Amino acid sequence: MRSPNASWLTRLALRESAGSPNFMAMQKTRFLPIAKGIDPRVVSFQSSGERGPRAIADFLPSRCDMDYLSVLRELVRCDIDNQRQAGRVVSFEEYRVAFPELKVVPQSIDVQTSVVSSPDLSMTPAPLRSAFTRIAHVSPLSVDVELADATPFPNPGDFYHGFELQRHLGKGAFGQVYLASERKLAGRSVVLKLTGKPNGESQRLAQLQHTNIVPIHNAFYCAPHHVVQMPYLGEQTLSDVIEYVRTQTGFPKIGGDVFRTTAARLSTMLAPISAPQGTTDVTGTIVKPTPPTTPTEAKVFDTSHPFRAILSRMSYPAAVIEIVRAVADGLAHAHAHGILHLDLKPQNVLFSDDGQPMLLDFNLSYDRKNQTRDKIGGTWPYMAPESIREYLGTNEQTVDERTDLYALGVMFFELLTCQLPFAKVRHVPDDLENAIAEREAGVRLPSEINPEVTPAYDAIVRKLLEPKPECRYQTATELIEDLRCQQANQPLKHAPNTSLRERVVKWHMRNPRVAFQTCATITGLALFATMVLLSNVSRARDRSHAQVESMAFHKLLATSQLDLTAPTDFASRKRGIEAATKWMASYGVRDRKDWYLSTNIRCLPDEQKLSLRNELGETALLLAHAEWLNALRETGDERSAGEVLAVRWNQLAEEC
Repeated sequence: MRSPNASWLTRLALRESAGSPNFMAMQKTRFLPIAKGIDPRVVSFQSSGERGPRAIADFLPSRCDMDYLSVLRELVRCDIDNQRQAGRVVSFEEYRVAFPELKVVPQSIDVQTSVVSSPDLSMTPAPLRSAFTRIAHVSPLSVDVELADATPFPNPGDFYHGFELQRHLGKGAFGQVYLASERKLAGRSVVLKLTGKPNGESQRLAQLQHTNIVPIHNAFYCAPHHVVQMPYLGEQTLSDVIEYVRTQTGFPKIGGDVFRTTAARLSTMLAPISAPQGTTDVTGTIVKPTPPTTPTEAKVFDTSHPFRAILSRMSYPAAVIEIVRAVADGLAHAHAHGILHLDLKPQNVLFSDDGQPMLLDFNLSYDRKNQTRDKIGGTWPYMAPESIREYLGTNEQTVDERTDLYALGVMFFELLTCQLPFAKVRHVPDDLENAIAEREAGVRLPSEINPEVTPAYDAIVRKLLEPKPECRYQTATELIEDLRCQQANQPLKHAPNTSLRERVVKWHMRNPRVAFQTCATITGLALFATMVLLSNVSRARDRSHAQVESMAFHKLLATSQLDLTAPTDFASRKRGIEAATKWMASYGVRDRKDWYLSTNIRCLPDEQKLSLRNELGETALLLAHAEWLNALRETGDERSAGEVLAVRWNQLAEEC
């Protein structure tokens, strides 16, 4: 709200800040009381959406500047108030540590901090402007602020047209969201969104009926407020899921506690589900249910929400696929009715108690059945290049369904990696051209950040974040087809997956029996081929050895014949008998009946085999003759043994 005595210069500063792109970051922030002669740096800080002492430092003038201390005090005052609205407990001491020059508490800063509800569901309208009005001439802020001043909102605890307002779910400059109890219908919990003027959201929501879109119960006017009534389905958003994963030491492999209703402020159990008058204890104090805190309580609570339990048993990337597919289903339904969301982000996707992702906040949505758009805006990290160009007035192509798919791609990337794919926009309009260039340069692959992400995920994200709309998925239905293909381990239809390994793994998972039979057959063939190869190698080795032995024996025969046939030289005959007997034993001629089947003979070619047998027979005959000559020199038993041995060699010669 503006101070009533603000000068025309203050009004002009406010109008210029409203016309700047940074104003979109303020659409969920209540305007603080602004002193006369406001410093532009304070306005820039307000519009940046940044919070905390580190962010304040970016907007401070030089320490030598005479306005340094006054600007610092005003920035701290604004930041503390905004932090409290976001539900965070802050202390002035945190700022005194960062800025020691703050020796006293700046005027109007309340050092007694208190916690209020987080504005995650504050679906407040974005600034309005005509589609045919140049940004430089837009000044919606003064009109809306005056209207907000003229329409005070009720407080929690008030009874409001048949509803008991329980607490705030979110606050904004031009609207507030309450958790309320509908007295006339058993005190059921509902969400009431109050604005000072209609924004068309209810008319667009009324056309949509889908599991993944938060429905509308009613819309009515209770002067001076326009009211939209919606069911209360919980308070956790996908942003809470991302924050939970971000606090872990590493990326989870299984969904586990990530998708159970035990993190953040998750549940409708936080809402007082009671009779209209409320449940009281003996002291008269209203008793409110509390969310599960112990593992046992969480397990019991989780069993009542089976879809969350299913997500908990999935791998984390697979659960993310299921969530993105559900959001895409809701988008496809909205697009089929000609409605573009145009502000998709994790904060605008309710993660209901049963685990269903549900689209909400259609303030910036556009019904394509109308000829003009009365709102242009979005959230910088999730805006497509054409959306940024549209804001700058340089876009030749209007936004369409593919713009929503781009924002969904950013969400997909953030869910997989807990990081944004592009740098934040901190200074407007200076950073906008850089933001467009960064998007056109391409996105980093999620698998480079999260090793659990496969190439198919990379392919889907890369196609969603194509800078040119004609290169993206053309409809949400195409995206759903690829997501279902990934869930069913089938090849992607619309995004190229170049990983041969993943395609083989998918085929194996689709056809486990055929894959087993194929693997068994391939393994058997490989073993058979290995055995054949080893056999061939062994046979070749044996053949080579047999040929070497045959050649050596052939040489021996030439030298041994002289020794074996020496009729009077006993020593030579003895030497020849020893050498020839040794070679005959190596072929098994003397000891084996099937000596001709020995490896050294069997592996030879037929011609060499025949030649070797002849040579062995000739050698046996020579041995018989030599042994007979030796036996003639002996007497008695030695002579008889020699004669027997000579006869035996003679028989072997006949066999050869």
